[in-house]
Amino acid sequence: MKKVVLIAAATGRDHMIAKHFSMQSEVELSVIIWTESKFIRKLCTGEYHVVDLNDIQQVCDIIKKIKPDFVIPGQGDILQHGLTNILNESNILCIGPTKELAQIEGSKTFMRTFMEKIDASLNPMHQDFFKFSNAVLKFINSFDSDIVIKCDHVISGPRVRIFKRDSELDNAINDAKLWIKEYGHIIIEEFITGEEIALTTYTDGSNFLHTPFTKNYKRVFEKNVGENTSGMGSVTGYNCFDTLPKTIYSEIRNLNEIVLNELNKLTKYKYIGPIYGEFIVSKTGLKVIEYNCRFGNPCSLNIFSLMNFSIVELFEALAYKNIHLLENVFNNNISVSAYVVPEGYTLNEKNVGNEVDFQNINENTYYYGNMLFKDQKYFLKNSRAFAVCEIGGSIEEARNKVYNELRKVEGNIHYRKDIGI
Repeated sequence: MKKVVLIAAATGRDHMIAKHFSMQSEVELSVIIWTESKFIRKLCTGEYHVVDLNDIQQVCDIIKKIKPDFVIPGQGDILQHGLTNILNESNILCIGPTKELAQIEGSKTFMRTFMEKIDASLNPMHQDFFKFSNAVLKFINSFDSDIVIKCDHVISGPRVRIFKRDSELDNAINDAKLWIKEYGHIIIEEFITGEEIALTTYTDGSNFLHTPFTKNYKRVFEKNVGENTSGMGSVTGYNCFDTLPKTIYSEIRNLNEIVLNELNKLTKYKYIGPIYGEFIVSKTGLKVIEYNCRFGNPCSLNIFSLMNFSIVELFEALAYKNIHLLENVFNNNISVSAYVVPEGYTLNEKNVGNEVDFQNINENTYYYGNMLFKDQKYFLKNSRAFAVCEIGGSIEEARNKVYNELRKVEGNIHYRKDIGI
């Protein structure tokens, strides 16, 4: 029997992965997770451990005792901590890059410098800072566009803030000062106007599999306002982005391959797993927003739901380096997902929502994230609680299915009603 370990972040994406593996009788699924998830626990057919995922040595010690055929890192930060490096030493395959290559997500300045060598025109105007000084003020004041401030490394909570040049200049300066004091290293960029799009590419170290395009909705409120989040919902499909130039898919697909090939030159270990790029199609050409080295969330819900076979086959193809043998991977439907959060999400860190009642839902399209389970009841925490993902022949059809399901849930919930428009 094959053994697989999922390192889970208690998200809908991890719940979906666990669902697929739990249906395979020849696979034993063990889970290492940072917080209790009743939903994922009941899908475990192997061991189940709730541990601090920042304790990389404890995580690896558990994995070594299980001796899995391969490991799936659902939680992204653990790759920056060197999970793959440690497992490589024990000849345990991890479907994620080494610490060195994971810098493409883990360090914004590494990513910008890396892209500069590939094609400088892909970067917006930017500069990084380790201390607050007149140089920061001078750079912020030099912008004609709106201003983007990012922490260089991955942090919890909002990692990117956007400020209007004409009305929020003082806020941008204060935020830069605060983040430098708190995190030590920030990057400031010009805001690029255009259509935002994302593309995930899977690689087994030599071969590539490109997904359909995804559009993410990150702002917490309707009409694209409020704090950036990790993602309130997304839309994926081959036939739902007709306004983009016809050549843009091949252009971004080729860029992802170039990025992976260049990363593979940096270490002896090849990049294995997903690379997830976010882009702006602007009037002056393609611009890179960021690259991520993990399975996206919620976009993975969309991508996996469009596959013509179980995602277990995808993970096995990545692990056994035969992804090029997969055929007819994605269908022509369109997938829409939406996350539910408490009404105070991003505003009140201690907020716990009311009880939520799922008794009328369709379990096949619900994917559970981080919730409190107490006295046989579920309560929302200040986190993405659960997602609904549906497919249809059009955005409107899939979106209507999502919101028809969400109407069945009772409780103190908030979700973006404009997702998918």
